[in-house]
Amino acid sequence: MDPTTIVAVIGGITGVVAILISLFTYIFKFGGIVTKINELWEAKIPEQLREINVKLNTIWKVYVEDQLREAISKGLAGGSSYYPTKKGEEILPASLKKELEEIAKSEKFKHVESVEEAMPLIIEEKIEKLKNVSTHANVSISVAATITSLYALKVRGEWIDEIILKLKDEDPDVRWSAAKELRDIGDAKAVEQLVNALKDEHESVRIAAQEALIRIGDKAVEPLIVTLKDERAFVRGGAAKVLGIIGSAKAIEPLTEAFREEKNPFVHSIIKDALDSIKTKQKHKVV
Repeated sequence: MDPTTIVAVIGGITGVVAILISLFTYIFKFGGIVTKINELWEAKIPEQLREINVKLNTIWKVYVEDQLREAISKGLAGGSSYYPTKKGEEILPASLKKELEEIAKSEKFKHVESVEEAMPLIIEEKIEKLKNVSTHANVSISVAATITSLYALKVRGEWIDEIILKLKDEDPDVRWSAAKELRDIGDAKAVEQLVNALKDEHESVRIAAQEALIRIGDKAVEPLIVTLKDERAFVRGGAAKVLGIIGSAKAIEPLTEAFREEKNPFVHSIIKDALDSIKTKQKHKVV
C-alpha cells in the first residue's frame, strides 16, 4: 500500500472516529435533557395534561436527527467532525417570542440558568400557547416547552450581555447606569465584569458595582477573594467590604491572610470589619 493511500485511509478513519465522538456527545447531552424533561414532566405538569400523548423522542427530530445526518455526511466527506447547531426556534410564533422576551427579563426568571429550571415557569405562564405550538408544529408539548425555554434563556443572556458591554463605555454615567441595572437584575453572569468595575476610576460606578455584587451574593465570593490581592488599595478595600456584607465563610481565611499582609491602614480597618461581620453572621447561623 503506497503512502498516499495510507494517509487517505488514516484520514478517513480519523473522520469517522470524530463523527462517532460527536454522535456520542449529542446522545449524552440531549439524552440527558430528555431524561430531565421526562422527570420534570412527571413532577410538574398538572394531572389533566398527563393524558396528552407526550412523545419525547420527537426532540431528536427537532434538534438533532436531521442535523446529525448532515453532520455525518459532512464529516465523512471532509475527514473531520462537524458540530450541528440547535434548531427549532423557527416554530415559535412572533407573538409568543415577544411574550417570552418579557418573561426572560422578569424578576421570576432571575435565577433561572437551565432548561429544567425554566420549563416549569414557561409551562405555567404559557401552557395554552404551547398547546397551539404543539398542534401547529406537530411536536409534543414537552418539545414546545423545551424550545420556548431555550429561547427565553437565550434572550435573557443576550439582554444581560448588552448591559455588561455598557460597563466599558467611555461615559461614566453609562457605566454607572449599567451597574445599577445589573444590581436590579442580580444575575451571576455579570460577576466577572462587576468585579472589574470595582477598579473604575469613578467612585459612583464602584459603589454601584459593589451593590450589584452584594445582590448576587455567594457566586461573587471567589472572584472577590482574588481581588483582595489587587495592587490598588481602593480595589482591595471595595472587595473586602463586599465580602463582609455577603458573609460567606469561604472568605474568612483569605481575609485573615489579607489582614496580616495589608499595609494601608484604611483598608486594614475595612478588612477587620469584614471579618468581624462574617464571623458574627456565621455564629448566628450555628445558633
